[in-house]
Formats: sequence, C-alpha cells, structure tokens
Amino acid sequence: MHAIDIHARLPLTLPLLQVQLRGDEARMGQQHGELTRASGGWQTAAAWYPGMAQRLICGGQPAPLRKGLPRLLAPVADALLDRLGARRPAWALGRSHAFAAALGMPAQQARTVGVMDLFQNTVGSAGRLGVGGLQSRWSSLVPGACSTLAVWDGASDDGRLLLARNFDFPGVGVWEAAPEVVFCTPDEGLRYAFATTRGADTPCVSVWNEAGLVITTHTRLHNDVRLDGDLIVDMVHDVVRNCATIDAAVARLRAARSASSWGIFIASGEERRAVLVELTGSACRVVEPRPGEPLLACTNRYQSADLHRGEVELSPAWVMHSDGRHLSLRRAAQRGIASGGLDVEALQGLLGSHEDPEVDGAFRLGGGVLAQPCAVQSVVIDPVRRCTWLSVGAVPTGHGPYVAVDWQWRDTPGSTEVDLRAIRRQHAEAASTSGPGGLDVGRGRAHLHIVEAARLEALAADAEAIEAELLAGLAAAPHDPTLQLLASGMALRNDRSAQALQHAETALDAERAPFYRERALLWTARAADVAGRRHLADAARRELLAADHPRAERHRQAARRDDRWRFDRVRARMVHVAAQLCDLA
Repeated sequence: MHAIDIHARLPLTLPLLQVQLRGDEARMGQQHGELTRASGGWQTAAAWYPGMAQRLICGGQPAPLRKGLPRLLAPVADALLDRLGARRPAWALGRSHAFAAALGMPAQQARTVGVMDLFQNTVGSAGRLGVGGLQSRWSSLVPGACSTLAVWDGASDDGRLLLARNFDFPGVGVWEAAPEVVFCTPDEGLRYAFATTRGADTPCVSVWNEAGLVITTHTRLHNDVRLDGDLIVDMVHDVVRNCATIDAAVARLRAARSASSWGIFIASGEERRAVLVELTGSACRVVEPRPGEPLLACTNRYQSADLHRGEVELSPAWVMHSDGRHLSLRRAAQRGIASGGLDVEALQGLLGSHEDPEVDGAFRLGGGVLAQPCAVQSVVIDPVRRCTWLSVGAVPTGHGPYVAVDWQWRDTPGSTEVDLRAIRRQHAEAASTSGPGGLDVGRGRAHLHIVEAARLEALAADAEAIEAELLAGLAAAPHDPTLQLLASGMALRNDRSAQALQHAETALDAERAPFYRERALLWTARAADVAGRRHLADAARRELLAADHPRAERHRQAARRDDRWRFDRVRARMVHVAAQLCDLA
C-alpha cells in the first residue's frame, strides 16, 4: 500500500456500490473483500486510514516535526492498536482478517478499524495529563463533528420515525467519492446493513437492521479511556446483528466494556422512540428525550451531567462547534412541530444547512453549522418504509444529491453499481446558479476552498498550501467574518501585523453571532497588541470582559492573561489557523 498516494483524490465519478453478503461473519468478510476488489476504487481508503491517527496528532506541529513525527509514531500506534484489538471477539476479528486477505492486504490491516478509538484515547490521555499545548493544537484537527436527529409523532410529517445523520470525518476526497451500502444476511441473527465507502468494512457508522433499529456513532472526548476494552466497530456490529429493540440494544451495550469515549444513538421505527447511550472506559449512561418531546438530537459532547466531569474540552470554539450543531438540530425539530412535521426532503436540507446556530435566519461559512467541511457521509433513514436516502455528492455531503436505497436483502452474494453521473451533473448545474445550504453563490464558492483547506489540513500538508485555499475563499467572499478572522491569523503568524489588524476589525464589524463576536474581540485585541495599537487592544478587551457568553469564558480568561502578558510577535508566530473547525489557536 506504500505505493498509493493518499494525497490524491478519487474522481467523483464512481458509481454507488451495493453489496449483498451471506454466511457467517468470516465468510461475509471474504465476500465483501472479493466483491470490493473486483469493483475497484478501494485502494485510496485502504491506504488512508492506517496512518490517520498519526497525521491528526502531528498536523498542528511545525513543518519539521509534522514531516517526521508520523514515521516515528507509527510503531507506537501499531503497538497500541494491537493492544486495543486484543479483546476483539473471534467472529469480528475473523471477518476483518478475511476482508483484508480478500483485498490482498496483510492481516495487520485489520487493526485499522480501531484508529478512532486510538485517537480519542490519545486525546483523552493528554487531557488527563493536562497537556494543554497539545490540546489547543488538536482542537483544530479532531473530527469532533457528526450530527444525528430523530423525529417522530408531531415532529415528523406523518408521525413515523425518521432519522437524519451527518458523518463528519477525515478523508475528504476518499470516503464520499466511493459510496457503498452493504447488506448482510448472517447465518444466525438479524439481517443488517450499513453505509460505508469502498475499502472500509465498518458496520458501525450508520447501520440498520430488518427489525427497524437504526444506530449511528459519535465521537466523544473524555479522560476515562482504556486499552483493554471493546472497539466501537465491534460493539455496534454486535448490537445491530442481535438486537430488535432499543431495550435489548441498551442491555447489550451495558454489558460491554468500551475502550474509548462514545455516543451511540439508537432509534426504532417500530417503537417510535430513540435514546442516546453515552460511554466512557468505565461508565454507561442512557439519555432519553425530554419529557413530551418527540425528538432527540446528538452531536459530540456528553449530555449526561455526571460525565461532564472529565470531559475534554479542547477549545471554546470546539465546544461551540458541537453545541451549535445541537442547537440547530433542536431548532429545526421544533420548527417542524410548529409547521406540521419534518419530512425526508426537509431533513436532507437540514443536513446541508449553514444556518447560524445563534442568529435565527442568518448563515455562516464555518463554525457550529451542520454542513461541515469534513462531512463525508449524509443519510436520512426511514425504517418504517424501509429506505435509506444516501447522499452521493461532494463534501459537505449534506448538500446532496440523495439517492434512495431500498432495504432489500438477497439470498445470493453479489454486487451492483448505480451510475451517478447524470444525477451529480444535474445537481452541479443547479448549484452553480444558487448557493448551497442558505449561502449565496459567492459564499458557496468560498466554501469549496474551505473544504479543500480542511482536506489538506487532515493530510498534515504545508501551511502555505492551506493558506492559499483560505485566501482564495476570502477573495470569493470578502465580507465573511469567518474567513476574515482566519486571514487575520495567517497575517499574524507571518508578521504582517497591520494587515492582521485590518482583517480582524473587518471580521468584528461583520460578526453578529454572540459567541463568534467574543472570539473576534479576543483576536482583534491581539492583532492590535502586535501592531502597537494599545488603545484599540484595550478597548476590544474591555468589551470582551464585559460580555457573558457561557461558552466564551476561556476567551475572557485569555484576555485577562493578555492584560498581564501582552500578545507579541513571538506569540503571534505560534498562531495556528484551523481550516477544519474554522478557528485560531
């Protein structure tokens, strides 16, 4: 696999691959590998994920370390993945090994299914040790996105349960370019299916079974993690093939021992309800809908009050990133209740929304919006009518277009391909004349540059390449406060203090969302410090310290520190501009 260039993007022309498997788990793994290998388009994903954890960990480092550290860390990561995989049940390990072997890959490739458990445990361990410097850099790289909303009764158009889900994950240009849906008919247990990408046998991201149970998984970050627990792929796989009800699924998860920190969303079309199971290395909590509400939303922060203790909050913007998406999901569901309920089309539009979480009716390029620059899979699932609507478009996949995949399990293993070129072409033509997700055309074009910058960032690319994309985005949307703030950070880092101050003040003038305005005040004060405009810095800090946004307290703490230790050129050179979460650290 070393010969495959992970920097190369797959062309967005691959058909949707639908695969049918039958037998025990090892046999189905072999069938999946054989069918995938015959279809092609799997090599880039298979090359991407083995080194993903190292790239994320090293991506925020200066260039010499960013280039060399992944190689130095590879043996350590492999050893930790082996330790994490030691508890894998024989049926799951057999499937992973059979899949890798059928692709012509070494057996060690099977360990990559634990890569997110490894990364989250690395972040959690750093949080437990109090390594703040690493946390601030990782805040820009952690794929702490993913959004799920389930609605039923008065929140859906005819009372049936519907579920909408964005999977936000590193791998832009890989995952979404090769969509796949896998239907499994095991010798024992329930028939089940999952949405994935070619080259990834991962029945844990967005999965469903013949009983109408739907499960999605969500990153959490917590100090309470372990190396001797169960991997997320195995826990969810076990539930979907064995459980017909929510209570049975919860009982199964309570009996497991999670290696990492997760939120597992479980919905049932038959029961018309949903719950959220929140896990750490030693805890399991169940979150129910609020009394009387026919809806449940989930993003990437713990909702169980006792699990807030020990939760890793990488940065204020990272917190708002998750909480903002949660606010947007709930607001959309409540609008649905008031207007007769949400249908499939409305939920598809929601997944591609750029609506500001704090300013009703306003739209923004980045931050806590639902359409993320790393949204590589979007689905709307209707378990009653037994249909999954899968986006087959570019990132963010919530922009669509969507195709319907009926739940059909067949007795004979095999695969079919659905040609997507016409639907993608029609969608692209429509998008060229109207902005996506509520954005105007100019900001829609600017968002394409943010997506590319986020892709490069996840590859630990050179800062200059990322900066070029963000500046191209600013040229397309010169009045956008998000891009202006990022441009200010770039100028600060490159010792262009007057330009940094100009960008920061422009961002501040345009920003209307309370949280993001407080962030802009902090960085305006810092740019003014470096530019020698102390009166401007003091005025911005006074306004910030008089504000009271609950998620911006750390911005105010930073402003108090800056009063004692002025932001200078030395600190400015350490500024990290984060394309993925559209933040400065």
